[in-house]
Amino acid sequence: KSHAWKNLTVEPEGENPLAGIQGELFHIEAVFQVGGAEQVGLEVRGVPVVWNARTNTLTCRGKKAPLKPADGKITLELIVDRLSVEIFGNGGRIYMPIGVVLDPANRRLAVLARGGPARLASLEVHELRSIWER
Repeated sequence: KSHAWKNLTVEPEGENPLAGIQGELFHIEAVFQVGGAEQVGLEVRGVPVVWNARTNTLTCRGKKAPLKPADGKITLELIVDRLSVEIFGNGGRIYMPIGVVLDPANRRLAVLARGGPARLASLEVHELRSIWER
């Protein structure tokens, strides 16, 4: 299944547009317009991927990478597997492979906004299926 949104505003303590989506494997593409939020990002099965506007830094599980906005936007692309979250920033400007054993009970997704509202130009979530036959 695929889900898509355009021109979406996410409030810091507001409704999570991804609340109804649960799964194990995902391909996620998010384009954040840099604005009033101090931090924006995604939480994937309990793993936060966060961009900090003050430091222009992307963080995930203790790993950091510099990521400056391009044309006033931050683009995040995530490939979520059972043992990893692969993160691409701004069309491959950065690549952060994060090895993690994801909690099988946590199958939730969320959009994060801290310190102000986040504006998403676009958000696409593709639920994936394993290539291995069961």
